[in-house]
Amino acid sequence: MLRKAVPLCRNTYIARMDADDYSSPERLSKQFAILDQRDDVDIVGCNVDEFMDDVTEPVSHVVLPELPADALRFAKRRCPMRHPALLYRKDDVLAAGNYRPLYTFEDYDLIVRMLHRGLRLYNVQEPLVSMRVSPDFYARRGGPRFVACMVRTKWRFLVMGFSSLPDFLVSCLGQTFVGLMPGSFRAWFYKTFLRKEIIG
Repeated sequence: MLRKAVPLCRNTYIARMDADDYSSPERLSKQFAILDQRDDVDIVGCNVDEFMDDVTEPVSHVVLPELPADALRFAKRRCPMRHPALLYRKDDVLAAGNYRPLYTFEDYDLIVRMLHRGLRLYNVQEPLVSMRVSPDFYARRGGPRFVACMVRTKWRFLVMGFSSLPDFLVSCLGQTFVGLMPGSFRAWFYKTFLRKEIIG
């Protein structure tokens, strides 16, 4: 769907968001301000709040690397952005080869190809987007199919010269371990180590 939608866009910039997510009223003004102020930025994301039922009651924060050099380093092992929070140029997406059909990894795959072409990502250090997470959110981030696609995706990153063999081995081993955990343990792991959980 995304692969077909991007060429149909008529504007220079595309702001991503899913139908059940929410953007702050200041999101685009703050993201465009980064593009205006910094010559070393091509793609702008932001930190994200996650919620389940009520957008005013977030359950966790996702904090992402801010500066382009940090985002590039982070991307070699983990996804450095949240897809519904991105602002990017249509032409940059198409020049990188557009989205490819990959189970749960099409956004990470695209952003790595864009970074590998020399584009630079900046994440605003504010939760300008709230993402809905369903009860099966963490369950879908595991299982044999998920792990197989993850390994194939990261193998592509290695072959294209974006990541190193240590990056591939460390990230694949870690994500395989988490991906094959029982769903309840995986949810606990994400919330404990990969999110800033909101208590109370």
